[in-house]
Amino acid sequence: MKTVITSSAPLTILVIEDNPGDFFLIEEYIEEMFFNPTVTHAVNYSEAYNLLSKQDSIFDSILLDATLPDNQGLKLISDVLLLAGQSPVLMLTGYANLDFSIQSLSLGVSGYLLKDELSAQLLHKSILFSIETKKFSQSIEESEKKYSDLFLLSPIPMWVYEISTLQILKVNPAAIKHYGFSESEFLDLSISHLIPKSEYKKMSKLYSEPSIESAQNTRHKLKDGKIIQVKIEQNYLTLDDRKCCILLSNDITELIESQDSLRMAYKNIIEIEEKEKEKFAAELHDGLSQNIVAAKMIFSYLKKQLPQLAAEPRAALLNKALQDSLDECSQMIREIRPKRIIENGFYTEIQALIETIKATGDIEVLLLNKADMDNLFGYFDLMHIYRITQELFNNSLKYSSARQFELNFSNQGNEIQLLYKDDGKGITKKILNAKSSFISLKRRIQVLSGSMEVKSTLNKGAVFHINIPLKR
Repeated sequence: MKTVITSSAPLTILVIEDNPGDFFLIEEYIEEMFFNPTVTHAVNYSEAYNLLSKQDSIFDSILLDATLPDNQGLKLISDVLLLAGQSPVLMLTGYANLDFSIQSLSLGVSGYLLKDELSAQLLHKSILFSIETKKFSQSIEESEKKYSDLFLLSPIPMWVYEISTLQILKVNPAAIKHYGFSESEFLDLSISHLIPKSEYKKMSKLYSEPSIESAQNTRHKLKDGKIIQVKIEQNYLTLDDRKCCILLSNDITELIESQDSLRMAYKNIIEIEEKEKEKFAAELHDGLSQNIVAAKMIFSYLKKQLPQLAAEPRAALLNKALQDSLDECSQMIREIRPKRIIENGFYTEIQALIETIKATGDIEVLLLNKADMDNLFGYFDLMHIYRITQELFNNSLKYSSARQFELNFSNQGNEIQLLYKDDGKGITKKILNAKSSFISLKRRIQVLSGSMEVKSTLNKGAVFHINIPLKR
């Protein structure tokens, strides 16, 4: 089994990153904050595999880019964690995605860092934190004695409680400092005192029947009454012949708030885009469209005044060209500004969008279940859902060469599920992560606090499961 080098020795760090610019900055940060570090670089998963497969390869920390040319996403994380042994793995990514970060943390990565927010101090803190956390986990597996020392020294709040009574039996200094209770006050508490009253019924089972298979997100209450968001990890423990549980509580309030801030930023950006589209549609309607109408009126007048002009074969061609231009302007205005969502209803506009898609060629579009969207969402949310549907159609036409689409809106309790299928050649992860239209799609889903799962099969098509929570 590989073991992590002690912190007194110079650190050895493996950086798995395919972007030369990002690696340059990361290497500079490491050399700035650590004494005489050894930094090894792998530009893809294959190189990382060769390095980590060697018996003598020992790294204090591994920094992993979430997207590599030959592997990416949760599969990449699982593969690297399997090779890393006891070396902690820190994720590096260029975009914020709450669901992905929670999933990666639950797989076993030690941290999740955004490249745009990276600094020397943050990287230094995260590497040290990941090493100490990994040491703690390793020591629990090795012996209770080693666990006890790390329990007291860990920077993460932890306590031991009895499962049958939820009574707290042992607490570490980090928990005392973070939660505000003294040690004696903590030992007089049960877990129930740390759960907000509004959530006690649904959260008490989390501790009376603890799950040790994965981390759980919940909320805790500090001594001063402040509510914090935490990610807890638990493991069974026998203490004085009592069945207990050791609980690690990682405060993720700032992470949640940063995600909320990012969601609000996306919302503002999209609202600005919609306003610009509205302005452009208005200019198109009041300018070019009206000019074409005026040209048709003048041409009609001239034909009445000049019979020989009306008999001219090219006159009919000119009239048709003017009408086609007017129709195209009207269609562009409708696509840019589907304001009739409120007037005519959501599905009327969706049906008009479907007719436009079908008019592009031999394409079949099936609209199946229809949830009561008009009564479940307001105008702006309906606009986002309309745009999401529009992007799904456009992306299938652009990237998958599909000829058949299925669209399904269904009510699933507290959320609406948008199920979209096509029969194209499939959508690659590279396109999903890189193309601006898909990035826009993901941003709109984030604004709605929704989630998306994509399943793509080569030459068999793609399936998009999009869940949008109902606002209470």
